[in-house]
Amino acid sequence: VSKPHAGKISGNLFRSLSWQLTRLDVLEACSATTLGQLARAYEKVAEEIPLQALRTAVFSILERLKLPRIALSLGGDEILDIALAATAVGKLCPKKDLESSDRHEALHARLDALTTNNAFSQENLLQLINCYPFGMQRNSRVFGTLVAGLSNSISSFSGVHISMLVDGCGKNRISLDPVEEVLKTRLSEDGVLESLSGHECATILCGFSTQGVKDNPLYNALFQRLIAARIHTEGANLFSTLSAGQCAELLWSMAFTAPDILETQDLKIFEQELVGEVHRRLLDADFFSSSAKAKELVASAARGGELGFQDVHVDMMNQYLQWLKLSERPTPQGSCTQIKQFQSALPPLSRDINAKRLAESASIIQDLKSVLQELGVQIDQAVTAGDTGYTLPLLVKGSQVGFDVYDRRHCFEGAVAFKLDGTWKMRMCLMELLGFHILQIGRDQWEDLRGKDTDPQQAKDFLAGLLGKISDLKHVRFNEPQPLLQEEPEAVLPESPGSEADEPVDSVPSNPKKHHGKRKSKGKDPEKEKRLWSLHYSDKKEMWFYYNSVTKEKSWKPPKVDKPWVVKTGSGSHRPYKGLKNYYYNQDTKQVQYEPPILKG
Repeated sequence: VSKPHAGKISGNLFRSLSWQLTRLDVLEACSATTLGQLARAYEKVAEEIPLQALRTAVFSILERLKLPRIALSLGGDEILDIALAATAVGKLCPKKDLESSDRHEALHARLDALTTNNAFSQENLLQLINCYPFGMQRNSRVFGTLVAGLSNSISSFSGVHISMLVDGCGKNRISLDPVEEVLKTRLSEDGVLESLSGHECATILCGFSTQGVKDNPLYNALFQRLIAARIHTEGANLFSTLSAGQCAELLWSMAFTAPDILETQDLKIFEQELVGEVHRRLLDADFFSSSAKAKELVASAARGGELGFQDVHVDMMNQYLQWLKLSERPTPQGSCTQIKQFQSALPPLSRDINAKRLAESASIIQDLKSVLQELGVQIDQAVTAGDTGYTLPLLVKGSQVGFDVYDRRHCFEGAVAFKLDGTWKMRMCLMELLGFHILQIGRDQWEDLRGKDTDPQQAKDFLAGLLGKISDLKHVRFNEPQPLLQEEPEAVLPESPGSEADEPVDSVPSNPKKHHGKRKSKGKDPEKEKRLWSLHYSDKKEMWFYYNSVTKEKSWKPPKVDKPWVVKTGSGSHRPYKGLKNYYYNQDTKQVQYEPPILKG
């Protein structure tokens, strides 16, 4: 316990001491305080001694936690030391040696109990949050308990405490939702922002934006403080405290928060400096020499390399470049050459990253495609979206409507559900700027819909509901659906539930999205103007009815149609036209629609 304070400890001495201490009879005689002291000593010498010896020593302590009488005797200080030691081992061990075990479960259980009983100080909770996951074994419930343990004291947090909490949640992909509003309130109070160092301010700004938080006043204030720290307080030292990846996150944050922040001359200068800083770091690392070298540097960063420029930072920088281009924003002054080098080096890397993501979701995408085809939706081959490097795996034939699948790496885990992160939201914004309408489906969400005990119709209804909300699909030709809209040999028309004249035109819902999911059209729709009959929903009768724009007639029955159109009867469960059993089917083109087709006067 005392040796680390006196200087270096040799590997042989540690082996000898730790072997003696792992003996059952020795550990049995150790008090809770001694176990904590041992753990603290192991954590301090973690990088100096053989990994296998360290792993055996720390795991022997974790093994003791499985005994209730030992676990219950440990207080907050001892558990903190043991958690820190477990984390030190976890960071050094290969992933294959970090299998989950009941010893880690015992540590988590004791942590959870102590946090619930307020056994940790504010400083200890922040330490625990920033060293999680303990032994690289994740337990989001325990982490949530740690965050909740701080919620009552956030109103007195200093800037450095806020920075530690935001950074801890970000690193562990835990949503800030439970404490977001309290943090914002604290940051808005007098003197808190002004107390932030440039590094702390950058950490908070990047943390909120990567979580996908939208807040105009907050981002304006954070950028102003960051610029002030850069110009007046820390000078060139600000960037020296950040890795290349953190500089890239800041640059990306400028793109993500662009609609919310005021563009000042100081901000433009700061953006130019950030571009230059990221470029300089990558240039010094020989990033631009070849694609192979760039890939090698990104891979080494994932293993803890000094550059700190990982896959996510490649994606962020690529999104920043595409945002510059698609929003027609001027290139930062003096940065043209640097931007060109980025534009040459990053998209190929982004394509590789995206291809890997799609390969991991290949079975989900194929299953999605098969269900869409059962619904009669024709799918084009996968297409690349502009210069983004993103591939759209499923595009509805003849349209700009596509499907994409996200997974947990694109989310932050909340108390109730997963929340999409800022980079995924930015991806969707770029797709929209390119003219695509992307329907998003979570991998876990789809697997639940296709579970063994789940009715297959649920997945079809879910996709039908998504497609029903897209008004610009009216020109897309569908195959005749089989399971959802069941064909009858003769058209079956519903009986009128009452007088057709008792349904006034002004009962048409003011919000059409509520019932048939159509977006308000910009300008006049020539096809709609030619259509005599249109479909509306009666809130009063809770039924669909048809309205003739010329005669002002209203009818519960589908209007007569000209060949090749015929009226057919379906299941009535096709959202968003739920309850409407009649639909129109074109015998020549196989097109299906609920709105009456254009009819001859």
